[in-house]
Amino acid sequence: MICALCKKDTELRKSHLIPKFVYKRIRLHPKSRFRSIDNIKVPMQDGEKYTMLCHECEERFSALETYFAKNYLDPYLETRKIPKDYDKKKTNDYVLSVAWRILWDDLFRMKSKESLNDEFITFESDLRDYILNDKKDFSEHFENKVYLISSLVRCPKWLEEGSLFGYAYYPNPYIGCLIIVYYAGLVFVTRYNPPRRIVMCIGCRVQTNLKKIIAEEISRQFNEIQKQENEVMTPELKRKIAERYKE
Repeated sequence: MICALCKKDTELRKSHLIPKFVYKRIRLHPKSRFRSIDNIKVPMQDGEKYTMLCHECEERFSALETYFAKNYLDPYLETRKIPKDYDKKKTNDYVLSVAWRILWDDLFRMKSKESLNDEFITFESDLRDYILNDKKDFSEHFENKVYLISSLVRCPKWLEEGSLFGYAYYPNPYIGCLIIVYYAGLVFVTRYNPPRRIVMCIGCRVQTNLKKIIAEEISRQFNEIQKQENEVMTPELKRKIAERYKE
């Protein structure tokens, strides 16, 4: 089979879209299960993973995940403040590695090419080239932002702490292609900035404040999760879950 990253024809492994260490850290109870917004009734043992990477590419990502978990996520979980002392390139590379997995999944496994802007195809190709060739400067094409969820929206604690998601998003031509990844109260946004993209819109009124756009989109996503919870999680189902989580 063909590795999604290096394109070698070799044996592939199942790879998590959002790394496994994230699920381990936000899992508050040993009997807890994850649920998908697409079918909230069905509990999952683990996070989403699919056959996509060879062993060599898995190891490439594993090194970044180990660094990020120890030097960024763990300090954040202890203080609930974004760390200041960390290797910016390794952290950016980790964020880009997750963004690429989410984008690849949207484009090729979920086959969303028809519903996404054509620029996402180039985004995936440039991102894959950057990861494979370990380029030193990513700022020419990519920009990473990290926001505390508390700086964007107000939401119930269970929703803030128990939600994970990631997807491609195209708010408007001025902002361009985004990958949004959320977990543990952190919103990671990767923006594609190809120098060849030129936008002309005379007389248009378009929102260009990225933080406001992300706040509105995260609010929409949380509202959808709450809607699903209200529609599907009946009192009886909630009672069964509460019984399972009793000490």
